[in-house]
Amino acid sequence: MGLILSIFAALGGSVAGAAVRAGITVVDQQLAKRASEGSEPMMINGSLVGGVAAGVMADAIGGGVGLAFWLGAVLGAAGADRLDWWVLERVGVDRDALLARARKAAESAQRQARKAVPVSEEVVEA
Repeated sequence: MGLILSIFAALGGSVAGAAVRAGITVVDQQLAKRASEGSEPMMINGSLVGGVAAGVMADAIGGGVGLAFWLGAVLGAAGADRLDWWVLERVGVDRDALLARARKAAESAQRQARKAVPVSEEVVEA
């Protein structure tokens, strides 16, 4: 059970570290006034490979969930999510096709959400 908790904590830490890295990139662009209309959208994603590795390592040395989170955060800030893409490319997953399908699904969900009519929240008093 401790291993599973450590892996989830490391995955959360990886996302937090990636968010910090993305935030620093945005601040750097703003300070350098390089942000333009065509700039790439910010993507924050954790590393599955880094999260599992950090969780297993923290559990093996007895560091617990806290150590797993911080190891994941360091790996996320270091860009371990790029390792995931490398592994997926070696397995044969096309990154561009995967991102295109994800973008298409997100756009479809956005269109459906705009069509949704809010439900009236009438309170019936007895």
